[in-house]
Amino acid sequence: MSLAGKIAIVTGASRGIGEAIATMLASHGATLALVARSSVDLDAVAARITKAGGHAFAFPCDLRHAHEVVQLIDTIITQLGHIDILVNNAGSTPHGNLLDRNDAEWHDAYEAKIHNFVRMCRACWPYLKARQGQVVNICGVLAQTPNANALIGSTLAAAVVSLTKALAEFGRPDGIRVNGVSPGLIDTGRFRARLHEIAQEQQVSFEQARDQLVQRLGIKRLGTAQEVADVVDFLLSGRNTYLDGAIIDIDGGMTKSV
Repeated sequence: MSLAGKIAIVTGASRGIGEAIATMLASHGATLALVARSSVDLDAVAARITKAGGHAFAFPCDLRHAHEVVQLIDTIITQLGHIDILVNNAGSTPHGNLLDRNDAEWHDAYEAKIHNFVRMCRACWPYLKARQGQVVNICGVLAQTPNANALIGSTLAAAVVSLTKALAEFGRPDGIRVNGVSPGLIDTGRFRARLHEIAQEQQVSFEQARDQLVQRLGIKRLGTAQEVADVVDFLLSGRNTYLDGAIIDIDGGMTKSV
């Protein structure tokens, strides 16, 4: 499989799942537009991809601001010429229950996780239509397994799933396929930081906190960012010609819903 000649935008590309996806796509020949807020981290990812023989360019942007999204896409088109692939991965949500988080935190989470997906799709849509492109949204299994102590994340994950399904229907007349990937517990720096918090709260070691969580959820281990990237890679490859509006869980069996 080759993605030579394809231009792929990956948001949240400065670390974790986003970096793994960008690196995978670059290894198949795509030219990467890396998007995140941190220019330092983006430059480091671009340098690693380039050192490995790929092509990647850093485009720092705060996707919570609509005008920055418009400027971002204009800049990418000016520098790279077209857009074939959009992977919406940016945006994290704070941990906490109903009483832990205030209106401002909810508002910021919507800007960071929902509005930025919508804005990126809207801004990229004419260029994706011209190239019969694809969109992959990174959703999250909290959509199917909501958690009272991750209330914002649960709510927004469900919203991203619904958005993905609706966009897939909207995109069919334009030749744009839209799919979603829902990671479960993935061993990234962000998740490790949360595990350290849990370990401190429970006064156990990091390893104990991890193992207890894995056991409680009935899974064998944490997933890896590379495993998520492999699923995204399949969706965007020539091997996938029929999946459209699909949501693929990669969670070690954590999701039990039918």
